[in-house]
Amino acid sequence: MPVVFWLLLDDEKNGLLFTAVFSLTQPFLLAANHALNSHPMIYLYPLILLLISLFFLKSRPAHLWTAFFLISTGFHFNVVVASLVLLAILITLLIFMKKRAVKPVLKACPGFLIPFLPQILFEFRHGFLQTKTLLKLLRGNSGSISLTRGSFSTQLGRRLLNLAEIFKINQGFEAAFWSLAFLLLVFFTIVKIKKKKRLRKKPDYLFLVSFRVNLIVLTGVFLSPLAIWPWYISSIRAGLFFLFTTAVYWQVKNNLFLTRISLILFTGWLVWGLVKLDLYPFRPNRLNDPSNLRLRLRVINQIYHDNQGQGMKIFTFAPNVYDYPYQYLIWYQARQRYGYLPEEYAYLPGQPEYVPAKKAADSLLKAPLSTQTYLIIEPPESQGKWFHQWRSNFGETTTVWQIGKTGIEKQLPVSP
Repeated sequence: MPVVFWLLLDDEKNGLLFTAVFSLTQPFLLAANHALNSHPMIYLYPLILLLISLFFLKSRPAHLWTAFFLISTGFHFNVVVASLVLLAILITLLIFMKKRAVKPVLKACPGFLIPFLPQILFEFRHGFLQTKTLLKLLRGNSGSISLTRGSFSTQLGRRLLNLAEIFKINQGFEAAFWSLAFLLLVFFTIVKIKKKKRLRKKPDYLFLVSFRVNLIVLTGVFLSPLAIWPWYISSIRAGLFFLFTTAVYWQVKNNLFLTRISLILFTGWLVWGLVKLDLYPFRPNRLNDPSNLRLRLRVINQIYHDNQGQGMKIFTFAPNVYDYPYQYLIWYQARQRYGYLPEEYAYLPGQPEYVPAKKAADSLLKAPLSTQTYLIIEPPESQGKWFHQWRSNFGETTTVWQIGKTGIEKQLPVSP
């Protein structure tokens, strides 16, 4: 992503600022540490903000078309955040362009529809199954996208906590200091821009477009009846990082008194983030992370070592339901080291295929009939209810291993 930003921005100072943010700040480094990141909206959101800003600056339809294409792609990763971003972009277009926004939006619609073509064909062939499921989710009849419950004061408290978590105000004095410092910088930048009679320069558009879109998204978070999960917050925070960077860039380009202060603030923020983040994957706290690749390989190897070549089944609990990393890693280890697959490996028994081409890949290796079942259990995080529902599908445990924060349970053996 830093390379993409560098190519799209024809300003060296701006390119350096954004490259530093997307290469050295915690959310992006943590996302890069995942063996398989199932929430790439954290990368798409800042890029969408940049493309929309460039559209207002240069009036090139390709920028808006690509932004709509990426928003549509985001629906495949995170429906709630993508919906908020789409709404925010449309409102921002109306604010800046009024009636003139209709024509470019219509021209960009094909870009929005292309990523949905496979779903459209699937819907016609399967009686609009996914549409019905999505409506069910949005009504709150699901654990993955659910309505918040409780009185008005309870829900207000939850939303305030969500906003505090987005800005890291509730994560200690140091985190709160940096967030509040950048909010003050954003405030002073707004005051200075309001005094200008016309918006002419790139910094003006980058900052104002980013500010309006982020403000609308945060308002949507506050008013949304849906539960706001941690992976939503990380994506939304990426948009705020874009806003903070544009505020620093605006100060630098306008040679104001705040230029030195903002650059010192920006550099201190980067250094603080790197100091707080454990960058060494061999340290114990990184090895204990359930998303660490080495840890996941150790989990799989422990199961194969204990199983001693017999048939088995492996079922994985992951807080975000689908166990995509283990789906790929189990097959990889079976192919590279062990020569056989579990008879079944999924997040629950009897699930339809949810990994592309899995059936074809599995046919390349033998899979003996199961005599043993293993459960891989990652920390439930905020999904305690889903964990208890998941665990109720299995019986008694004979042996338990703990590798980092990931547990392995060996079930009572069954006859083949």
